[in-house]
Amino acid sequence: MSITGMSDRLITVKRRSSDVLTPVVAAASHSADVQPPVDSHIEVAISGGTSNTGTVTVLGLVGGVPDSEVLTFNGIALTQATTKRFDAGGLDTPAFTTTDLTDEATVPTITARSVGSDGSREHSAATVITDWPARFDRGRASWPNSPAGRGAVEKTRFYVDYTTVWDPRRGDVILDQSNGDQFKVHGQPDLHGASLTPHHWEIEVRENKGADAN
Repeated sequence: MSITGMSDRLITVKRRSSDVLTPVVAAASHSADVQPPVDSHIEVAISGGTSNTGTVTVLGLVGGVPDSEVLTFNGIALTQATTKRFDAGGLDTPAFTTTDLTDEATVPTITARSVGSDGSREHSAATVITDWPARFDRGRASWPNSPAGRGAVEKTRFYVDYTTVWDPRRGDVILDQSNGDQFKVHGQPDLHGASLTPHHWEIEVRENKGADAN
């Protein structure tokens, strides 16, 4: 029986990431998957191509004015960042255009991230999935040792059917849509079922205060 058939609530899953363009095979143009959360330099990485040679142009607002910057890749330096800081929420549609990359025998993959002036990543929480059926279980506990003695620690889990639409990841925030409670995925989710016929995910979570999902 499917988890969906036994589901007792709907969930929303959010994921903190600095990616504004998740890894994708290069095309002539790409729209941003997520907008920069703050004014950011845009770091672009390409990989896996035959020669990884070509350009990626980033388009958006800089100081409220339409602007762009061309990043040139020569097959050696495969990660480059704009010198310009693009406005929060200011990338165009499309936000990236390319030249030459799509002509390679093996077309490279492009990833783009929001970064600060020191190269640190600027994270935001993007919605991965919403209105997704899940089964909730708070019935098990563990008994870890601690300096203060022994005490039961509740094991809370969500179960969702396997799908090719999304995979749960460590650090994801799960919102219980029935009451607004938030949980953070703790550890690596377990995929159950035969290797060729995966069935469902078992996701261990811990209560979250909500800051990571904002």
